[in-house]
Amino acid sequence: MSIISRLCGIQWITGEHKFQETFEGYHPKTESQAQALEAVRGWADHPEGSLYFWGPAGVGKTQLARAACRQLSHDAKSWNSKGFYVDWIEFLAWARRRVGDEGYELERQLSYLKGFDPDAWDPWEEGPKVLVWDDFGQGRVTDFAVDMVTEVVHARYDRGLPTLFTSNCDVERIAQLYDDRIASRLVGMTGRGTQILKVEGPDARTG
Repeated sequence: MSIISRLCGIQWITGEHKFQETFEGYHPKTESQAQALEAVRGWADHPEGSLYFWGPAGVGKTQLARAACRQLSHDAKSWNSKGFYVDWIEFLAWARRRVGDEGYELERQLSYLKGFDPDAWDPWEEGPKVLVWDDFGQGRVTDFAVDMVTEVVHARYDRGLPTLFTSNCDVERIAQLYDDRIASRLVGMTGRGTQILKVEGPDARTG
């Protein structure tokens, strides 16, 4: 499998880039933060099903997502723990710059996110299963963005691939921004053994 450029916002969980965030470094100040820590840590230990946790900025969602990547990287020999971290805002910015290049590189990166290996002889061959999707639903919502989200969510839902989502939006807001089908898929994905969590707490970025 070819190297993925971090310029597009996607990183190998088990690649050369080392995630510095740890679960031990996350200090919950509210009950919901403590619940999120427990849920994300459990998912990282056994990445099955999907977990969607959402809340305002500064409550530590990205820190927990990256800590999950660090935990997963320690189990690099397990195929079920291999996968990708994507910063959706960075990916959207990168993808918009790829619109004029006939879409080849964009389609390759989307294949990774959908759980396929675009470099395999068979384009439908399964790739690494796990996806940590940070800032889901963020960025400007255009038809282009909606189409990409729809592709990836539907592909992962249909194959039951483990996905960890962070977002500032609850599922109802996702339905308004995108459509009811995306929201329904999210509920369906998390209903296969995990949960949807709201994370509340003080904004750590403002002290």
